[in-house]
Amino acid sequence: MKTKYFALSYRGLPDTEFICDCNNKLRLKATRIKDPSNIPLVEGIIGVSEAAFFIFENVSSISVDKNHVFNAIEWFKAYLRIPSMRVVEIRK
Repeated sequence: MKTKYFALSYRGLPDTEFICDCNNKLRLKATRIKDPSNIPLVEGIIGVSEAAFFIFENVSSISVDKNHVFNAIEWFKAYLRIPSMRVVEIRK
């Protein structure tokens, strides 16, 4: 069964969207960084494309499999029509 996702955005949180799945298991915060010189080095997942830099944070209330997270990022890439994005996981 293919997982279906949707994106939420809030007026009070500019440059931030939440990627959610329809099964209520995943909530992934995607923050767009406009100035690449100010990217904070945090543990997590960073996406780099020609158009933007993204920081992805898993803010789900339960533990979610990494494959599920990366599938959601792939969906988000297609949702924003980004042709190419390099995704890197940073660990401390």
